[in-house]
Amino acid sequence: MKTKKLLLTLVIILTAFITKAQDKYEFMTIVYTAFESEITISINGNQFLKEEVVREKGRNGMNNANPFLKKLSEYQDNNWEVMTVDIALYGPYGYIAYNAVLKKKK
Repeated sequence: MKTKKLLLTLVIILTAFITKAQDKYEFMTIVYTAFESEITISINGNQFLKEEVVREKGRNGMNNANPFLKKLSEYQDNNWEVMTVDIALYGPYGYIAYNAVLKKKK
C-alpha cells in the first residue's frame, strides 16, 4: 500500500515537472530606427508590422528613444515579457537603432 502511494506521488511530481518544462512561448522583436522614424515589429515568425513614428515637435534627436519605450510599455501591458533591450549603431553616419526581444506564454 505504501509503495503504491509512493509511486503515485512520484508520477504526479514527475508529470508536473515535465509539463512545466514544456511551456510554449511566442516571440517578438521590436526595432526602432530613429533616422527612418519607424518601428518594425516581427511576431513569432508570422507577422510583420511597420509603423511610422510621428515625432513630437522639438524632439527630433536621434537619441530620443521615447517612441520605442512607449511601444515596449504597450506590449508589456499586454502580458509580453521583455527579454533583452539594446542599442545598435549602423551605417556610415552611426544611425541608432533600439532593439528589444519579448516573449509571451501561448
